[in-house]
Amino acid sequence: TELFDEIAYLSLKKIKDFGPKDFANIAWAFAILEYNSPDLFQAIAHEAVSTLSEFSPQALANTAWAFTTARIEVPFFFQAIADVSIPKLMLFSQQALTNLAWAFATAEADTLRLFDAIIHVAITKLDAFTDQSLATLALAFATTGSDASILFDNIAKTTLDNINDFSLQALSDIALAF
Repeated sequence: TELFDEIAYLSLKKIKDFGPKDFANIAWAFAILEYNSPDLFQAIAHEAVSTLSEFSPQALANTAWAFTTARIEVPFFFQAIADVSIPKLMLFSQQALTNLAWAFATAEADTLRLFDAIIHVAITKLDAFTDQSLATLALAFATTGSDASILFDNIAKTTLDNINDFSLQALSDIALAF
């Protein structure tokens, strides 16, 4: 823990020197290790918001995922991530789309516009989704309050077309989402 205390301390001192990849990587690392550093996450949100347009789709998804996983509530930052992500959604991989949807659904972020946009993009890419990514996407949309009926219809069709290749975990998660 001493190492991460020092990394957090130094990062806070040099946060203005961070670039998009630095913001995304440090947030992801602290979240994945479950290292509690709310001051660092708050600083990232306040500093990174002005550079979000420079983030890659993966970095946007990873950053949203990290903030949700770390249970850091910053509505202005989530709104900014949504605003920057929407025009770039076609560039998101299936995993990045899934992570973004999961992060926003789990954070209960009020971004129905983002969810609607993800639905339309995800439908065009469902064949590229792994069984578990498809299940996670379905679980995320089961909680958003958006009209995801067209997404669920397409998930059902994709699942039926590939059901023998799906893991039991993915099938049970899809059943739960429906």
